[in-house]
Amino acid sequence: MGEIYRAHDRPRPAAHQCLRSTDRFARCGSLAALLDACSQQTISGQAPEEATDIRICGGISTDGGHTRAFINKLDAKLGTLTNCERLSLSTNCIDKLLPFSGMTKLKILSVGRNSLKRIEKLDDLAGTLLQLWASYNNISSLDGLLPLTNLEVLYMAHNSIKDWAEVQKLATLPNLREVIFLGNPIYDGLDEDTARAHVLKLIPQVRPRLPRARTPPLGPPGSATTPTPPCNRARCRRLPASAQIIKVDTKLITDEHRALAETI
Repeated sequence: MGEIYRAHDRPRPAAHQCLRSTDRFARCGSLAALLDACSQQTISGQAPEEATDIRICGGISTDGGHTRAFINKLDAKLGTLTNCERLSLSTNCIDKLLPFSGMTKLKILSVGRNSLKRIEKLDDLAGTLLQLWASYNNISSLDGLLPLTNLEVLYMAHNSIKDWAEVQKLATLPNLREVIFLGNPIYDGLDEDTARAHVLKLIPQVRPRLPRARTPPLGPPGSATTPTPPCNRARCRRLPASAQIIKVDTKLITDEHRALAETI
């Protein structure tokens, strides 16, 4: 995956396939308008439809750098970004999401620091989205995350989540391993360790950690050291295994955190 390079950055190889937003465009409001303005400024002249990594964060400067223009709405242009694996639209003025039909390769979606009130219309990303960064919005419900069964990372800090029942809904996401809820009303009156314990209590299982198979030393046939047949990997994955969340609020979870969660 490529990186974003501003106009003043050094040239990078065309193989990075990354759309960059530069600072010389006229004022734009919609996603389509901004992408059309950017389309001739990608590495190797790529069109947005060809880019794998699109990052338009913090709008763009206009009027010689005196003002900035921000994305204030999404539109049907999303459906044309069929090759995009990472879409970063943080620090704009987006107030609602639209369906992501056609974005069948999207793995990382960043919409932090916008004006979103709900997470919705992500059903088309159920099979691919691994990370959702949505901190610093006004989101109060997590129902829209339930279709994202492959989601591994969720950043939801500084939103408007007031009920722990919203966090409990995430227990249905089997691959979730890292979450951030700092700055939400649910944390009011709780110290950091207690708040993390509440999260662990409500979403205790995330990613299974299967033990690595070890082959015993060779020995005579029938002896205790005779190696057992190798494990069928597909079958092993179906075996029950304890699952653990790895991080809560950027902190690695320890046995002490889990012990505290058991007391709540």
